[in-house]
Amino acid sequence: METTNDFCSTTGTPTARLKNYGTNLMTSGTVALKQGNTVVATKDFTSNTSQFNTRAITFDAVTVDQNADYTFQILAVNGVSVTANDLTEASTEIDVAENVQNDITVNVYTDNYPTSLSRF
Repeated sequence: METTNDFCSTTGTPTARLKNYGTNLMTSGTVALKQGNTVVATKDFTSNTSQFNTRAITFDAVTVDQNADYTFQILAVNGVSVTANDLTEASTEIDVAENVQNDITVNVYTDNYPTSLSRF
């Protein structure tokens, strides 16, 4: 499972990328987002992901603590519970952008036709 999550605020939609290492078509499943050992969100999915192909699973919006440790865990695939954690669990870094206060000044210099400027 591949994971990368960067948010502009502490609320965002985490995404996990699942790769099918099995020989069967991956048609459905459930993935959990865990903060430490606590499940904070789950996402059911349907797909037609064949062997060695990847599928993105996007969760609904959650509020995160950027100082906490997060993992994605596959709970079930094709209606069967998954028990092999070596391929079904992956940690993810959730980075939240810092708030900065920058003032920006925009100067607009017109030509002889200032009314031709459109409003933003």
